[in-house]
Amino acid sequence: MCIEPQCPEGHEYRRYSAFPPRKCKPPATPSDWAGRRYHEARQIVLDRFEVEFAKDALSRANGVMLRAAELAGMARSSFYRMVEKHGIRTPEA
Repeated sequence: MCIEPQCPEGHEYRRYSAFPPRKCKPPATPSDWAGRRYHEARQIVLDRFEVEFAKDALSRANGVMLRAAELAGMARSSFYRMVEKHGIRTPEA
């Protein structure tokens, strides 16, 4: 979802939504994984996705890990492991 009604990337635009709109981000560039073997390139893309996904869930849950795991539709232990794997910090209460 994008906050730009005329998004140059063609992303979906919604004026009203349950989730806060975001500024359009260009997709990952092939130069980041160009020339790499399939599994290595795939891991780069998956790691980026996991970081952004976890940060988004934590943001929506106001930093509450259990709630973020629920919003993400993941088991609590799996979500905690993903956050720890990428060294994502939650805001201190």
